[in-house]
Amino acid sequence: MAPGNNGHGQGGGQGGLPGNPLDVLNVAPEAVPGLRAAFTAALSRIDGELGLDDIGLRVEPWAKDPVSAEAATAVNGLTADDQERAALLALRTFRAQLDTAVHNLDKITEQYRLLEEDNSATVTQKGSQG
Repeated sequence: MAPGNNGHGQGGGQGGLPGNPLDVLNVAPEAVPGLRAAFTAALSRIDGELGLDDIGLRVEPWAKDPVSAEAATAVNGLTADDQERAALLALRTFRAQLDTAVHNLDKITEQYRLLEEDNSATVTQKGSQG
């Protein structure tokens, strides 16, 4: 595949930079409901994982030995202690991206619906004029 080509006839943007207007995903109308269902299911799973934050992700050392203390410190550093709470931040970021995808698929569905209505009206007008 040539650089800047995503294999679908669209330019891949400038080095694949996110947010570049040339980075376009073409979605066939019949694929939208399935994509939306998949993203919505993923949102539900992520929301379940984020619910863990409410009950707390901190772990205590399993025993009163140095190895358990080091392991608990390492686990807490990945999930709860890091100033940005790395694991939760990643989940929240991914959730926001999924939510955006679902909203965009809803917009695509509405655009396809409006296009179909417009096409039906055009065909009806041409049929009554001829």
